[in-house]
Amino acid sequence: SATLLTAITLTLFASGCSMLSDDDTEVRVVEQKEIEVSRVFISKGREQCEDSTGRSLDDTKAALEEAGIRVFSSSCALITGTMSPALCGSQTLHINIHGIDSDRFGDAEAIGFRPLKSLEEADLGFDPEGCD
Repeated sequence: SATLLTAITLTLFASGCSMLSDDDTEVRVVEQKEIEVSRVFISKGREQCEDSTGRSLDDTKAALEEAGIRVFSSSCALITGTMSPALCGSQTLHINIHGIDSDRFGDAEAIGFRPLKSLEEADLGFDPEGCD
């Protein structure tokens, strides 16, 4: 009976998935989660005749990360299928694209990003380009 009680106690103790470290913080082992990475975009905010204006790829990536959204990939592109006004100071069609967990689209939209597939739904496209 004492052996059975000891075995049950050891089993209960060993089955815990957390451990306390020296500084009293708890360390947990979490199962890996498979996620679907899809792309979102946001305008660079670049102005015609002012190539140095607008948000860099790092800036828009940081905005997502500050919102707690992990970024898996990043690139730059130019929206196609439409034209922006050829007027100095008007916004260009340059965009920054980031791959994120599809489950976080709502959070990304809340800070100004849109799903990349929304371009296709609006009969638009995009051409990848350098991020200068």
